[in-house]
Amino acid sequence: MLETKKRILHLWIMIFILPVVIMISCRPDKGKNIPDVSHITAAPEWVHFEGLLCTATADKLEEKIHQFHAERPVFWKLFFERIVPVVHDSMDAGTQFEEVKRFIQDDRIQWLCDTTQQILGDWSEVKANLNQSFKYLQLYFPEKDLPRIYSVISEFGYLPFIFSDEDGRDGIGVSLDMFLGNDFPYRKYVGMSPSFSTYMTRTYNKDHLPMRVLEALIDDYVGYAGGERLIDQMILNGKKKYILSQLLPTVSDTVIMAYSKEDLRWCNENERNIWAHFLHQELLYSQDRMTITKHINPGPNAPGMPIEAPGNTATWIGWKIIENYMRRYPETSLSGLISIKDAQNILEKSKYKPSI
Repeated sequence: MLETKKRILHLWIMIFILPVVIMISCRPDKGKNIPDVSHITAAPEWVHFEGLLCTATADKLEEKIHQFHAERPVFWKLFFERIVPVVHDSMDAGTQFEEVKRFIQDDRIQWLCDTTQQILGDWSEVKANLNQSFKYLQLYFPEKDLPRIYSVISEFGYLPFIFSDEDGRDGIGVSLDMFLGNDFPYRKYVGMSPSFSTYMTRTYNKDHLPMRVLEALIDDYVGYAGGERLIDQMILNGKKKYILSQLLPTVSDTVIMAYSKEDLRWCNENERNIWAHFLHQELLYSQDRMTITKHINPGPNAPGMPIEAPGNTATWIGWKIIENYMRRYPETSLSGLISIKDAQNILEKSKYKPSI
């Protein structure tokens, strides 16, 4: 089995994205006091693995397969054994290479390659935006090495996932075929999976690629909640959203929360009522897994609230609590924020109380 220093995260379909990256925020303080990172020049290393997958008719394909196996053995094993499981340990090397070659030459893979190229085209601007975000990452987390980013085709299998590469550096796989746009007929090819419901696919757009990559990384940085109550998960998710907003300082809150404009407007207009709902229903300290899941997961609606209320309102409130905390304790670094595991302590010190 693949040995990693970290848990492989995000090996499932995720659904926290919006159709368009809006550069004007819904928050009044967004865009102000953005730190200068022009002095930071380093950028993450990009490995275009889809270049191998999309070379079925290229000369010396077998040679390229062997070369990539020699240069990137960890990702090779992860991708071909777990992401698109076409080989396994019981196969001898020769059989594995033949199965990989057959996979690459499959008509479906080549169709996905062609489709991805036609829809995404030149995505250099997306890479530039992501590289800019990694400058903020270096500013706030100077102790962290920049990751190595692998762009791939995964047959609509995964959004960004994180793993540990050969040298111990974080690797992030980015499935380009999961960013073909909210109008792409995913269900025609994947069936009726709930991961491709309309409220989810509205977010499957290349403009959200930077946020999705960063989210995978921040999920790994922040880790798990310090307890098993809803408030613990709210604070954990709130930290993640707050950190993402710092790494994407010009991006709208709709993107950070995977909300539509209408969703975010409703939350802003009903913040006090949302908070009152959690208090009056005594939900904050619930340890019931189903209750917690219903309130922290994305969905078309929030349980127990008006039909206009979007899903994941507990995470949105958690983000608001963290914002309050950081305004009261501005000397707290992002690493310091992550290290505070006591959700109750953060809640009390934040003095969070939404106004009317």
